[in-house]
Formats: sequence, structure tokens, C-alpha cells
Amino acid sequence: MFYTLAVRPLVPGNPRMDAEHLLHRAIAFAERAHRGQPRKGTPEPYFNHPVAVGMIVLAHGHGVEAAVVGLLHDVIEDTPADRDEIEEAFGRAIAQAVVDLSEQDKTLSWEDRKTAYVEHLAGATELALPACAADKIHNLRSILWDLDAARAEGTDPAAVWHRFKRPPRQISAYHRAVHRALRGRGFSGSLLDSLDRAIERFADAVRVDPRDDRFLE
Repeated sequence: MFYTLAVRPLVPGNPRMDAEHLLHRAIAFAERAHRGQPRKGTPEPYFNHPVAVGMIVLAHGHGVEAAVVGLLHDVIEDTPADRDEIEEAFGRAIAQAVVDLSEQDKTLSWEDRKTAYVEHLAGATELALPACAADKIHNLRSILWDLDAARAEGTDPAAVWHRFKRPPRQISAYHRAVHRALRGRGFSGSLLDSLDRAIERFADAVRVDPRDDRFLE
């Protein structure tokens, strides 16, 4: 077993403390799971990403369980942790949501993996959807921040793109495809609007059509 944190029963009359306790345990689980992993092509700890995703989910009012999914969304895909450990620590609903956000076969091509991810959203649990949107928002923002940092430091911004398997147009189009899949599920509100704005800003920065969702080309 990789790492187990049993979530204590709810304390009657003190839901705020229970929520904080759940978040504390999820943060600890994610930090341990991702310890030593850097963010792609950078010295930044990977753990910063799931923390940001969880914060984005909370900031848009989607609640603690959805934020926990955000904190854990990459642990099955990128660490030795598995569904059983997440279910034991956080319950079946959160475990299923994390499974729904995990790419199942990383040996496939980028196109096949992203196609499977978008298609899977049609049947994903509703609890997974806020973390999905928040993950994509942070990914796009992070690329733009890294490009800005490269320019500020006088280094070649093209080096940022060397981290990725596909060019900016495909990256933008994939995120638009995810946005449309979420909207097709009936997901709406400020978080989806934030994803729309993140795609618009990214597309404008890299000079591609923000409406394009043809990421297979």
C-alpha cells in the first residue's frame, strides 16, 4: 500500500472543522504522492499544480469534496497511489472522480490519450467536472506565465514549447474540446466561464483561433 490516511467520521455540529480536516488530509496525501516530482521542464515542485487546482475549485464555490478531487486528480495517473487507497482514505465518490480524470494508458499517442479523455467526460461523475475545468485553467495559465518569465529573464520563449508533445494550436484546440465536452454535460457557471477566458487568452497569446476544437489535426 502506497499511502493511507483514513478520514475520521464527521463531527456533529462542526462541519467547518470536518471540511478543514478533509482538506488537510488531501493536501498531505497529494504532497506525499508527488514528492520529488518536478513540473514538466521546470524545477518547480509538481505538487504546486494540484494545490492550485484545488484552490481554483474552492474559489469558484464548488465545495470541499470537489477541491479534494482537484488535489488528488493526478495521483493515480502519475504516482504509485491507486484507486483503492484513495477510496479507503476519502471514500468511493472521490475515488471514482479521480479515476474519471486519469488517463488510463499513457503508452498511447497524445491524440489517442486526449481523445479518450474528452470522450470519457460524457460519462464522468459530476464531482469530477470542477477539477477537470480547474486543471485545464491552471495548465493554460502556467504556460503563459512561463512564457512571460522567459521573456523577462531574456531567455528564448521557444524553449517553453520544447516541453510539450504538440504545438500551441493543438494545445489550444484540445482545451476547447474539453470546454465543449463539459458544457455538453450541462456543466456551467463561473468556473466554466473562467476556462473559456483562459482559452481565449492563451489562443490570443499564441495567435490561434480560440473556437477551434480540432485537436486531432
